[in-house]
Amino acid sequence: MAIKIDTNAVRAAAAQIANTNQKISSDFSSVESAITSLNRNWEGTASDAAFRKFNNIKNTYYSNRFNAVNDMVNFMRRQVGEGYEQTEAAIASAASAFK
Repeated sequence: MAIKIDTNAVRAAAAQIANTNQKISSDFSSVESAITSLNRNWEGTASDAAFRKFNNIKNTYYSNRFNAVNDMVNFMRRQVGEGYEQTEAAIASAASAFK
């Protein structure tokens, strides 16, 4: 039983994931701007704790999450998309030598 990969569907999924990843990044930046603005007007231990927690989340997860998703998108585009098509073409070319 042959397995057929729809590389156009893989590319479309990769593009959608990349767009969503970028939107999450943009939305996170908007939240960061809002929290920074709020912190200028909100003083006290609660403000300090909230700002510290936000920065902890940002420093722990933000870049790691973005990069992990971006790596997956690149894998989908290069390995599944281009790599699959190149491998299939090479196999077809090699098989034609036996005709």
